[in-house]
Amino acid sequence: ETSFIIPDINLNNNSIVLDIGANIGRFTSVFFRYGCKVYSFEPTKKAFNILLNRFSGINNVILKNNACWIEETKINLYHHELSDYNEVYWSDGNSLMKDKSNVSKNNYEEVDAIDLSKFIFDITKEQQIDLIKMDIEGAEVDVINYLIDTKAIDKVNYLICETHEKKNNFLLEGTNLLKDKVKKLGLDNKIYFNW
Repeated sequence: ETSFIIPDINLNNNSIVLDIGANIGRFTSVFFRYGCKVYSFEPTKKAFNILLNRFSGINNVILKNNACWIEETKINLYHHELSDYNEVYWSDGNSLMKDKSNVSKNNYEEVDAIDLSKFIFDITKEQQIDLIKMDIEGAEVDVINYLIDTKAIDKVNYLICETHEKKNNFLLEGTNLLKDKVKKLGLDNKIYFNW
């Protein structure tokens, strides 16, 4: 059975999807209903625990309590400025970017980050990744540049992501440069920024 998330992205039970910045699994639950093999990444511990409760024991969902980054390292994940009121609700604004306008510089958790390109090369020896959904609160500029520079992007059919430069001026130049690079390299039929 073939279905559509956005035009031209076909997903079925042979598809591999990466949900990067899965939070509590809103999109993981969509992807797994298509029968896809879903790698679901969420670094925030409390949100990840909800993911675990929702999807543990489901064979085609692989849950990873990691940030996706440009190297394997320990890194600070800065919590949303309102997270003291409701840690889970505001966790979708948590970011690796200390300068993001709505995070607290003093409220963070140390998380394990993976080298996303290495991960992609490891899992795509026999099969392309059909789709990466990326919502990583400002870190997308560094990570997508890295995927392009390491050629890991060649192993991916589509990447849809949300960018965060409209509310975060420090991301504006890097986001625009990345969009220009994607266009110049002819990757604009593979990488979609306006998700």
